[in-house]
Amino acid sequence: MINEIRMKRIVFVCLMTGAVSETVTQYMGMGPNDGVVGWLKGTFPSNYTATSASQVTIETVEETNDEIGIWYNLDMEGEPLLTIKHSGDYLYSQLNTGIAPSGPSDDGQYPGGCCVDRFKVWNKNTNGVDEKEIDWDIESLIWEIYANSTDTDKDSDDGNPFAYANHVFDITSIDNTVYAMIDVTYHEPDLEFSEVDSVVFFDPHNGTILPTADGENFFSFYQHLGTTSTTTSDSIYKIMYESGGPEQFHMNGITRFQTNDGTWILGATFRSNAEAILIKCPYTYKASDGGGTILQRFGTPTGHRFGYSVSDPTITALHNLYYTNYKGVDQNNERETISLFVNDQDGYTNSRLFEFDLNLVSEPINESYDDTIFDTTYVTTGVGFFTDMWGGVRPIGQNVWLVGFNAIQVVDMTTDNEINVNQYDNKEQYKLIEENKEQIRMKARKRDKKLHNLKKKTTHTDSNSYAKKEQRKEGEEDDDLDDDKPPPPPDDDPANHDDIPPPPPDDDPATHDDNNDNDDDEAPY
Repeated sequence: MINEIRMKRIVFVCLMTGAVSETVTQYMGMGPNDGVVGWLKGTFPSNYTATSASQVTIETVEETNDEIGIWYNLDMEGEPLLTIKHSGDYLYSQLNTGIAPSGPSDDGQYPGGCCVDRFKVWNKNTNGVDEKEIDWDIESLIWEIYANSTDTDKDSDDGNPFAYANHVFDITSIDNTVYAMIDVTYHEPDLEFSEVDSVVFFDPHNGTILPTADGENFFSFYQHLGTTSTTTSDSIYKIMYESGGPEQFHMNGITRFQTNDGTWILGATFRSNAEAILIKCPYTYKASDGGGTILQRFGTPTGHRFGYSVSDPTITALHNLYYTNYKGVDQNNERETISLFVNDQDGYTNSRLFEFDLNLVSEPINESYDDTIFDTTYVTTGVGFFTDMWGGVRPIGQNVWLVGFNAIQVVDMTTDNEINVNQYDNKEQYKLIEENKEQIRMKARKRDKKLHNLKKKTTHTDSNSYAKKEQRKEGEEDDDLDDDKPPPPPDDDPANHDDIPPPPPDDDPATHDDNNDNDDDEAPY
């Protein structure tokens, strides 16, 4: 039975030991739902020169070494939700230790990947128990930030705000300071307290928040980019939201990078809107300088096809985005791309991956435009499995990718579009998923439809700045979903976790150094 499958959720982090000749070795960390980190060792051609999956070897790490240090078999004492990241000598994770609520809930109150109560940091070189770990109460910090911006969590005994670190974060640096870019879900008053996504920049080494360039403690996608207009032309450089609607739109990927022309970009993926959005980073630029404005969209949100062929089947769910700069292959090669893991695309049995080229375009002034303003080129191919819950991908060559799921797979696309897949872990779970994937797909689509049919009702109180939500009517549960719903996502794991596949080698130009000083410790992964 589908409800008996409890998949081992794995999140991936990566560190490079160094390139020898034209080969690079990376240690890839696996953060399963039991919170104990394991490691794989991968070797493949450096600088995006891989041409075949057969050039990649991956093996299990059986003992620690100087590169992994105390991270080997590290017990994080909590469930990673859903991301683990590495930068320099530090490993970062946001965790549910049993204090925060856990999603997905049947009534749609808490989304998959929610919710986080602790943010932890581990120094791989520290042996003292009292010194090796930094532990932050991120839940209380988020509540403080959003106290006057959302309503009360109806399930909270203490009247806490509905605002939770959720699902995914990534690491970046600004002015030589490391920040975790954290997805926070909250209830938006202007949308009858519908659930929407926002971003907080959190310094995990001193516990402070970085405001946006305009001084705001968080960046709300709705407040800066949203519209409730149902006119299609109004939702090209704006995102269409529904007042009183369900969760909008399950953010599950985030990144920040600097393009070849020097522009800083903040990017995110949204599962239920089936798209990636790239904006001019609001933590670098003020709104008066274009900060927080859309520069590119890719996918198939309702009523649109951005950068995507009208003849290709509709994307219905995706996860994670990964920036690549191919200058490392050839200094004359200006190609920059974003890679996406597409969980579900109409007409295909397995999940897929996409890699599309950057085409950043500011909104034209006094000129007409349509969806084609974001036209770009892209490649796509299938992967060797189906999952509706998580996944991540990054290239290691042109048309060669590492794919993260419950394992690491290597996918290459030959001229006749064949796929070569190597799977290294969790083969029995993979088999269970393969045997039941049509049922899993149908359950997931029914679940998503159910959430879109939920309507949130609110009442207002004058006693404080919050609005309290009414209890949803009993008896709305779908019996088919209650028992058989798929397991919660991991970033819906970076590999999601974040399922997110491991970052590029440090000698790889896609390793982001926000300060352009080539200091490995400043790489945002």
